[in-house]
Amino acid sequence: NSRINLDLKLNKLKSFDSFTNEIKKIFQIRNNINKIEAYDNSFFGNNYAVSSYVVFNEDGFSIKDSRTYKFKDYDLKKFGDADLMRKVFEARFSKDDKVLPGIMIIDGGLPYLKICNEIIQKNGIKEDIFLIGVSKGYKRDFRFDRYHTSKERNISLKEVPQIEGFIQKMRDKAHNLSKKNSMKRMSDSLKTSFLDGISGIGKIKKMRVINFFGNVQNLKQATRDELIQIKGLNSKNIQDILDKING
Repeated sequence: NSRINLDLKLNKLKSFDSFTNEIKKIFQIRNNINKIEAYDNSFFGNNYAVSSYVVFNEDGFSIKDSRTYKFKDYDLKKFGDADLMRKVFEARFSKDDKVLPGIMIIDGGLPYLKICNEIIQKNGIKEDIFLIGVSKGYKRDFRFDRYHTSKERNISLKEVPQIEGFIQKMRDKAHNLSKKNSMKRMSDSLKTSFLDGISGIGKIKKMRVINFFGNVQNLKQATRDELIQIKGLNSKNIQDILDKING
């Protein structure tokens, strides 16, 4: 019901100017806003890293202007979500033929805003880009989310539910886009797996093995001790995998 109410209030702001004027007033933004971007990362297990940003401009939510970044063999256990976001910002701001946003909404707290600021300065970008970080609330309940800027932290938007609803919708769209592509990467890897043809290794066991090692190159160097750690593999499965690796 709370989500529905937010959507109803959100629909009262009909135009792009209405959104941007309200947001500028709440966050005291002075620069012009031509578009807004929202960013999020997704993984399946610790692998299949995908990051996406969605765009809101005068045409509404623009699918054609949204982007997805896929990072091959990126292991969350080795690097981390913040490192992935750094790669995303480096990719986003490294080209000269880009139209920069007036606002960036980032799924994450102050560390993510600092990373983004570093990349913006590193690339010599002079345009003003206002950054808003979103920290997930208790048990991922959006009603307890908090918002951060480069100068202010733990901002509550309960008094302006239409703006909170808009930011939440932007983040949800970015999350759904990255999650969809992460799941597709996982599905594609299962279809072309090194484990194909091994009796007793079905889809679930295959997924667990691939998630554990991250990629086929690591799997081909697997040891018995590593395979024993994977839930669901019996002694025959382990021996069959080792036979294929050594065969």
